[in-house]
Amino acid sequence: MSRTVSCPADRRRGFTLIELLVSATLLVSIFALVSPLAVRTGRLWQECRYCRLGLDELADQLDRLRSLDQDALASALEHLVPSEPIRAALPNPRLTAEILADRDGTRLILRLSWDRSPRAKQIMLVGWLDPLPTGDTEPDRGSAELQSGEQAP
Repeated sequence: MSRTVSCPADRRRGFTLIELLVSATLLVSIFALVSPLAVRTGRLWQECRYCRLGLDELADQLDRLRSLDQDALASALEHLVPSEPIRAALPNPRLTAEILADRDGTRLILRLSWDRSPRAKQIMLVGWLDPLPTGDTEPDRGSAELQSGEQAP
């Protein structure tokens, strides 16, 4: 007579070593894929924050410079520096200005750059110092009728 001991199939509890190795490999692979994305996203958010701060600085500087008269403007452009909060927030900020006068009017071009990736371009804001003369494109209706020899009603 042989004695056999039977084990029910549902008696197995826990995980086998192979199952644990497969799950660990999957987790490491997922972390390896997600980690660079998280780092890149953090850098992108930081760059967006820097751009937003830079545009705010350019807008503030442009408003300040547009309120000056010609003599004070020339002096202010010679001594133009980023504000203290921008110097604290951005790495090595550089602020430059240029006055451009052409047929479109006199413009003030402000540029802000700082140490960042080589592909990134500096940000720029342009404001008009003097508006263009407002020439009427259409002659007044009354003057057109008088010029053509007709009488006004």
